[in-house]
Amino acid sequence: MIKIEDFSLLSEEITLFNVENLTLEDGQHLILSGNNNSGKSLFLKVLHGNYSNFTGSIEINEKPLKFYRKRKISILIDHNTHLFLEKSVMKNILLPISRKKSDLNDKIMELFTIAELGEIYKIKIGLLSLSTQKIIELIRAVVQNPHLIMFDGLDRYFDSENTKIVEKILKTTVENGTIFIGTAKSKIDTFQQNFSIIDKKVISI
Repeated sequence: MIKIEDFSLLSEEITLFNVENLTLEDGQHLILSGNNNSGKSLFLKVLHGNYSNFTGSIEINEKPLKFYRKRKISILIDHNTHLFLEKSVMKNILLPISRKKSDLNDKIMELFTIAELGEIYKIKIGLLSLSTQKIIELIRAVVQNPHLIMFDGLDRYFDSENTKIVEKILKTTVENGTIFIGTAKSKIDTFQQNFSIIDKKVISI
């Protein structure tokens, strides 16, 4: 669970937006939309522990956000490509994972089937489209079972059909309680939970 109270996101001395009270339950998936420069990306960086210019309270599992500075429990997929382009798809997925490959094979195969990727395990990442690379990043995040997955700019990489695939992948995380927050320029109707930054306030839409 993530609990946010009396939160204000700042850029230097300027307030980007406020959150009075917002609780995200385990397994909840939502979209945060807003205009460019509204603070969406910075908000994800706050939750990831990479941006600290804010006021208010953020608790994750009843512990303050600062408790997790050394022990990351979130994965942020942003506009950079965090993949080794010369390595295969499978090696990229397994690199940050300490468990044995055999323990993850079934899960990875399931996610590849959901993503309609076929048998591309040995293909080098650099030969894939950018949207497929982002799907690979998402799959890699999901198999790590973090408490929180964040994806900055879903609509930048995926059309409506690929967004449905993203949602199918995310459905496999509900049982583990993973929270997902994606950002977009506008509401994504197929997600049940949509919030938007309007007049410097985060509201449910």
